[in-house]
Amino acid sequence: MVASMRERIDRILKHLLDNRLNWNLFEGPFYDFFIYHAIDVFYREFYEHMSLPEQSRILDVGSGAGQLTLLFARRYPEAEITGIDFSSTQTMIANFLKKRKHVTNCHFRQADALNLPFKNETFDMVTSFASIKHWQDGRKGLKEIRRVMKDGAAAYIVECDACASYEEIEQLARGSAKWEMFYKLIAWYQYHVVFGKSYTRKAVELLARSAGFDDIYVEKARCGPLFQMMLRK
Repeated sequence: MVASMRERIDRILKHLLDNRLNWNLFEGPFYDFFIYHAIDVFYREFYEHMSLPEQSRILDVGSGAGQLTLLFARRYPEAEITGIDFSSTQTMIANFLKKRKHVTNCHFRQADALNLPFKNETFDMVTSFASIKHWQDGRKGLKEIRRVMKDGAAAYIVECDACASYEEIEQLARGSAKWEMFYKLIAWYQYHVVFGKSYTRKAVELLARSAGFDDIYVEKARCGPLFQMMLRK
């Protein structure tokens, strides 16, 4: 009975946190202002380990304000890169940054990861950084990713590791806080809210298998309380 009530509360909390209005007004700007500064190094490590032909089509699911997407665009100037995000505010910021940085080979649009507005087998590569924990149906989101991947394409996913220790998360928070006085508050928020609704490595592997993937590789990230997963179609 207690466990059932706790699960209901968790579902309600997840729904409130992951609805579009919250992302437009609160969680998206919070991420941009605090979290991005701490995980910029993870972004760079993430894309440094990837390689694909220059003339490729890449989809970034949950692109937020476009930080990772714009890194890809600069690294692969001949590629066609699309970033989609649930939040109209984040998409607007991403398009603003794209124009300010004079990037021409990528574009951003508002879309739902659970209903991707693309034809089957469209992309040579799909990426998603710290997004899947926010999806209302993780299995459906991964099935959508698989649907839009070309045969032989790979998906690279990085997410918060639900098994991360408080000490690891606190260290991340120290890098997030622009002011020392805020890092403990950010650590609490990340541990109980952000990481608390994410996946363990085992759980995300099972989720990927249920979405139709067989070629799956999951490992703990070398720096920080994250895991990285590669899926091949």
